[in-house]
Amino acid sequence: WLPAFSERLTIGGAFSILDTELTNVITPTNDVSSGDELAFAPEFQGNLRARYEWDWNADWVAHVMPMVSWSSESFSDIISINRDEIDSWTMWSVTAGITNETWSIEVFGNNLSDERAEVARNFVFDQQRVTYATPRTFGMRATFNF
Repeated sequence: WLPAFSERLTIGGAFSILDTELTNVITPTNDVSSGDELAFAPEFQGNLRARYEWDWNADWVAHVMPMVSWSSESFSDIISINRDEIDSWTMWSVTAGITNETWSIEVFGNNLSDERAEVARNFVFDQQRVTYATPRTFGMRATFNF
């Protein structure tokens, strides 16, 4: 999406809304019940980014791009005995860089608030296993086009 007031600003994002409530269980058991939610299916999820570009000099274009991603809570399993809640999370990131016809150089910071976001949980051999998002990370990327 490009707002009318600036040809240099680009805004993009995505959002999802899910309703995964089970309404009918074919084989009645205590493991899965009507009314339960599907695993790894947060009700709300989304991301938003805004990229602003400007001429740094005659050959180079500079940019800065903040980003945010979020997810509501979800469940780790459809089986009741293994089921655990995965907390909601919000993560912020930013990139800034310069580009010309041959080179692109960019610095970045991901997960700036160092959110210890659980992105997955599962139950293996009577143990909960948790997968976390990458912690706060800073870096630099360079690209050469030939």
